[in-house]
Amino acid sequence: VTDLHLEHRLNHASCKTEEDCIYTMQKIIDNLLCEVDFKGKELLLIGGDTASTFWIFELFVKMLRKSAQSWLRVVFTLGNHEFWDFPDDDIDTVVNKYRTLLAENGMYLLQNEILCVFDEGVEPFSLEMSELRLRQARDY
Repeated sequence: VTDLHLEHRLNHASCKTEEDCIYTMQKIIDNLLCEVDFKGKELLLIGGDTASTFWIFELFVKMLRKSAQSWLRVVFTLGNHEFWDFPDDDIDTVVNKYRTLLAENGMYLLQNEILCVFDEGVEPFSLEMSELRLRQARDY
């Protein structure tokens, strides 16, 4: 699943209060979990451009963790939109904010890594990408 653009969905639903956002977010999550066929699968990959503001991303992650089955492993990648809320931070700082949030919720961030799924768990293996190339991708 990719390009959820949660802000657009919340705006389209005319959310005006935090309760409106929570209600709409839960509907988005319920639909997401219903639409994906998990037969024989234990991994949900959510590609970049999930949210342009960190608090909406955080709300989504926390609500997804409560709604998803405990056996489901959730892996995120970041898109350029995830960096928009942090225009003055370097890329590593932003990536670490997302990585920390996801780890706290039992999820994974795949950022310049190969993710291997084993019976006993998930293990990331690091890849290298230049800071310049990451900045170019962020600013695209």
